Amino acid sequence: SKSATWIAAEFAAMNTSGTDIFTYGAAENVSSELPVDNPVFDPESDILFYPSTNVTISCATDGATIYYTVDGTDPTDASTPYTAPITLSATTTIKAFACKAGMRPSRIVEATYTHGVPTPPALGAITVTPRATAAVFSGEIASVGNNHATACDVYLALGADAESLGEWTLIASGVTTSFGHVVSGLALETDYCYGLIISNNASIALGTTTNGQFSTTARQALEPVEGDPAATRNRIQEEIDFAVLESPAGTVLLGEGIFEIDIQLMVTGGVTVAGQGWDNTIIKQAATTYNANTRVVKIDGGATVTNLTLTGGKVTGSNYQYGGGALIIDGTLSWCCVTNNSVYGNNTKFGGGVCIAEGHGQVDHCIIADNLASTQYGTAVGGGGIGVYKPYGTVIVDTCLIYGNRSVYTGTKVGYGGGVGVDFQRQNNLVTIRNSTIADNIAGEDGAEAVSGGGAVHSINDSKSKLEMLNCIVADNTTINAGTTVQLEYAGGVDNCLFDVADDKLGDHSKVGDPAFKNAANGDYRPRSSSAAVGVATRYEGIVEDLDHAQRGKNPAAGCYEAAHAATFIILK
Repeated sequence: SKSATWIAAEFAAMNTSGTDIFTYGAAENVSSELPVDNPVFDPESDILFYPSTNVTISCATDGATIYYTVDGTDPTDASTPYTAPITLSATTTIKAFACKAGMRPSRIVEATYTHGVPTPPALGAITVTPRATAAVFSGEIASVGNNHATACDVYLALGADAESLGEWTLIASGVTTSFGHVVSGLALETDYCYGLIISNNASIALGTTTNGQFSTTARQALEPVEGDPAATRNRIQEEIDFAVLESPAGTVLLGEGIFEIDIQLMVTGGVTVAGQGWDNTIIKQAATTYNANTRVVKIDGGATVTNLTLTGGKVTGSNYQYGGGALIIDGTLSWCCVTNNSVYGNNTKFGGGVCIAEGHGQVDHCIIADNLASTQYGTAVGGGGIGVYKPYGTVIVDTCLIYGNRSVYTGTKVGYGGGVGVDFQRQNNLVTIRNSTIADNIAGEDGAEAVSGGGAVHSINDSKSKLEMLNCIVADNTTINAGTTVQLEYAGGVDNCLFDVADDKLGDHSKVGDPAFKNAANGDYRPRSSSAAVGVATRYEGIVEDLDHAQRGKNPAAGCYEAAHAATFIILK
């Protein structure tokens, strides 16, 4: 048999909290009995309350009876049995134990509840960071108060002065230590007063109020960090991420200069990133090791990138890489120049300059020049200038100059879609190219062993989808080892275009003739007044402003320019 001392030690090891309700005298077969679970109080001990509170006691052992006292004495089975919540209105210590026939009683446990005056929540530091059309509020909550309080709600009101604050708005709920909120839609360079209330969730809710003022700033254009691509990219990305929080989404302005970055910028959430014009603001990918994230920009969430140049992007890797300059999932690229970017590697590469991949979007009023899409092995490469892969929804290319781009599959030196390449992948969608000039693009490479396809435009892979071309000029493109420069599967909508080669002509209202470019050798693809493109676009559709910001006439020319304009042209080589 075991000694009483050993049994007491074993029992104590099993019940490490509370007070024994009996003592051991001899070894009475108690070692074979399981103990009842200790009672549990709700709320737990050591709370301060006002004016009253209810305490419940529970036991995890089914069928156990709980006994308790409120006078400081230890309970016994002659004490009050627990049957309902205990209402307290003064400082009280409750002691309780639980027992059940055939089992060891639980230990005695206790909890103390202090009656006192309720205290409100307390604010710590409040910081207001004003921006051009928004302000960031952040604050610390030093205490949520007592009386069962566990968290606070935060309310904000704004006005021209402290006496005329507007409607109180809930800006954060259930906070315990800190909060943050962005107020957007404010006026530039304007003074504001604010009121801030935190209200706790105590039995009797209490609040704390503070107020202050701030002034919004003028809209500032970002400048590059000289010689530090990572810092420059961080500066732009931080502004983009902040602009996402505004409602509606904000605009990030870039000043003049070359903004070198080290990995791609992520533009999303409806944000607009705007430069000072493609000849003044240049975002250049400066990475020295290239991978899937070293394009210049990725556009998603209905965002827009406008009025700047994207250059130097190089995307490489195995399988499914898109867009050396820009990858669009959902968004718009407008009034941009995309030049000297590439996507290359093994298997399925689309869009040396721009790619709309597994999404939808618009590219308008852009120059897409001297970009490359290339693959060494695999099954697909397309769109040296613009690639479209597996679109979901409508894709529009409007009023763009697409020239000097190459698409090549170096395994056999063939290529597809030197200017524009589309792979529908059976998605039953529409790709529209209109009012654009597609010239001097190349599919394939000298020395090719097989015929390439679509030096200008190439589309494949869906009898239910449609590639539509309207009011375009297609001229001076090259498809290695012959083949037409426009090679389309299931086009169904090509018309009112000018082709320079009769074999390429598609559409009943299209023409064959000389576009009479002013100086194609130096990148000036404006048609002269004698151009055969004049009057071709009698079925005009789309944006009514050409690439020189001129309005289209009653008998507009095909392509991205109206004829016989006098304007400054930036040569991009």
